[in-house]
Amino acid sequence: FFTFGNLTFLQLVGTAMGTPSASNFANLYLAYYEETLIIPEFKNCIALIKHFLDDGFLVWDPTKSDNPYELKRFYAFLHKIPGISWTMLQAITLPYMDIEVYPLGNRFGTMSYAKPLNLYLYLPPSSAHPPGLLKGHIFGHVKKLYMQNTEFDNFRRFTLLFFERLMARGHSRD
Repeated sequence: FFTFGNLTFLQLVGTAMGTPSASNFANLYLAYYEETLIIPEFKNCIALIKHFLDDGFLVWDPTKSDNPYELKRFYAFLHKIPGISWTMLQAITLPYMDIEVYPLGNRFGTMSYAKPLNLYLYLPPSSAHPPGLLKGHIFGHVKKLYMQNTEFDNFRRFTLLFFERLMARGHSRD
């Protein structure tokens, strides 16, 4: 049961989003199909598979199959799973959560990513938060940028952008 305004609803199918158990149900539901259908059928071509709640990430290795239509068969196979809709993106670089993944030689590199509409509303220096929290926020963000960016030039670029955005929020250069 859930309420909206003065109305009460009984949800008959699925789990209401926002409830504490919704993400656990989603992970269990997908894990069952992943372990029993997807991986056994296509394990040769799946180089990497990760997911976080409703965002999934899969690296497909086309060199591991003799069938040139294996990826299309995989996509059709995914649509057999009831209650889930899929979007497949074929790209050289791919944003996933707050990183962008790209090929780097025979491995993958990552760099920071933010949605185009991100407003970068960092805490202003006039915030009522303790000074240590403000400094910790800045230190933690720079550390996150260091961890997210495989190449140092990308780390430097995103750190400078972060600095400029902090200045725009009223922070001092010091």
